[in-house]
Amino acid sequence: MKLNLSDLRHLMDNLDALPSEGIQEILTEILQGNEFIGWEIGPDPIDYAVTVLALSCHGDKGLLKDLEKDIDFPVVGDCWRIVVGVPPKSWQGYFEIEKDNGDVIPVEGWSWKWREVERDCNGLTVQVLFPPSPILDKDDIKRAGEVLLFGTIGEVNVANLLSVDGYFVIDKNCMDCRSVKHLREEFARGFPEAPYCNELMDIK
Repeated sequence: MKLNLSDLRHLMDNLDALPSEGIQEILTEILQGNEFIGWEIGPDPIDYAVTVLALSCHGDKGLLKDLEKDIDFPVVGDCWRIVVGVPPKSWQGYFEIEKDNGDVIPVEGWSWKWREVERDCNGLTVQVLFPPSPILDKDDIKRAGEVLLFGTIGEVNVANLLSVDGYFVIDKNCMDCRSVKHLREEFARGFPEAPYCNELMDIK
């Protein structure tokens, strides 16, 4: 897996001068041949003055490790950083996903819940529960769950320390479930050595 770090640096150094379409075109060219790598650009969850380019592998632990071997991440510049894996977000759990037919569906992530199944030194296993929806199919639910969990504790933590034991509709048997917004603090307490855990309690 090879990435042109000098091109990535040049892009980040000139980000303010580029329209969003230009950024997308340049990143598509830089990442050509690495189609399994996605990307996301946004503010650092703690320091909003810093822009973060996250290179995502959709939670694939092996690909994330390969990326980290290829380049010594994080790569840090003047008010920007390039990191492996989508970092936790400063948000209220709201996002949108695009269905295969192009329809854009809003998702209120904090209305989703989680239930602990198992926990040990190797990680946390949870079930993820979502509100009934007539417009989200099985693939949509999994895609939305990925976005929600990455945004809550970070992609690297999901890949290395979190296992999902299924997605289920919220029903009357969910009295022991909690909103996903509380997963962040629970994870930080349970795995204090994990990436971002020093920041998780401070992210709003």
